[in-house]
Amino acid sequence: MSQEKPLDLNLLRVFSIVCKTASFSRAAEELNLTQSSVSNAIARLKLSIGEELFIRVGRGVKPTSVALNLYQQLEQPLLAIEQVV
Repeated sequence: MSQEKPLDLNLLRVFSIVCKTASFSRAAEELNLTQSSVSNAIARLKLSIGEELFIRVGRGVKPTSVALNLYQQLEQPLLAIEQVV
């Protein structure tokens, strides 16, 4: 039996906002978090998935193809959850 921790679903919300804003700093503002908290959350998600999620571009970030695919699959379910809550 694996001793891996379950995925922290809060990481998916942070990931989604970073994708929308193309910036760790703007995502942090929107989520009322520090930029380092957002960066740490993305690093934890990257470790869980085992793939690079963002590439630095100027002062922002650009999602990799893996991240774009994940975002497209998560966008509607996350919106539905937000509407329920």
